[in-house]
Amino acid sequence: MTTRASGTVAVLGSINMDSVFRVSQFPQPGETILAMSVSQHAGGKGLNQAIAAARAGAEVRMIGAVGDDAAGRILLDVLIGENIDCSAIGINKVEATGIAQIVVDGSGENQIIVVAGANAKVSCPSSSGVSVLLAQLEIPID
Repeated sequence: MTTRASGTVAVLGSINMDSVFRVSQFPQPGETILAMSVSQHAGGKGLNQAIAAARAGAEVRMIGAVGDDAAGRILLDVLIGENIDCSAIGINKVEATGIAQIVVDGSGENQIIVVAGANAKVSCPSSSGVSVLLAQLEIPID
């Protein structure tokens, strides 16, 4: 019989709004091409890891930052919808929420450009009540 450890998993990491562009092939330098589609998704390595841990049954606290903007509110709603504790997510009044532009070609290869935004200004609060800390080290920590 497998038993699951109790306690909270804290995930320290990026929270981004991803825009995914699907193209048949990557553009050459200086070339403009048309995308076949574009979609927006909640993303960032930290957010993705927090959701995976929550869906696996862990009690999760996300540590990160978003901007005081529409994207930040959407991402907080996504995390709350996954029953993730968002009390350690800072709302930055100056920096926008992080953004990733992901271009995926016909063979599934990707190219990613990230603007860190609020992710570059994360403060790490006390880790009281946390059993496990998952830090993906993509963001600087004050």
